[in-house]
Amino acid sequence: MFDYYVSQPNNTLIAAVRNVEDAQSLLDVPRRANTQVLIAKIDLAPARNLFRPAGIAKLNTIEDLPLEELEEMLRAARAARFAFVSAAGGSLNDMPKYPCPNAAYAGSKALANVLVVKMGMENDWLITLCIHPGLVQTNMGNAGARPFGLEKATLTLEDSSKNTAHI
Repeated sequence: MFDYYVSQPNNTLIAAVRNVEDAQSLLDVPRRANTQVLIAKIDLAPARNLFRPAGIAKLNTIEDLPLEELEEMLRAARAARFAFVSAAGGSLNDMPKYPCPNAAYAGSKALANVLVVKMGMENDWLITLCIHPGLVQTNMGNAGARPFGLEKATLTLEDSSKNTAHI
């Protein structure tokens, strides 16, 4: 998704990374006019059991989330938006469609969806949304497709990025 958004004009991408030094190459990626890349260090060391999009089941409380570092950047935006890449597997309404044993993954996504929606409700200056990018051909997406009898996920990363960009 990074490659797609950096190739579009008028975007600000905030790369939330564990190691700023390892992410410096992101600043060298060619980008379109008025597109900037900012790197924000997310220190996960104090929160050993922080939930992550990968579906880790051990969770700390909302007070432990290291999102405060991003608030200043978000507040500086003209129309601040916080988009969370979620998954349909975390949807309470759609859960019956996904019979595979994924309670930890589904639970972490459902909780993250609630937190993102509440973040928008409690901050009238911020627009939040949860995006399901589809069943994408990544290592995790392909592994998730196999219980459904698929050799690999149905969407290429490029197609998923283009589709979600129109939201």
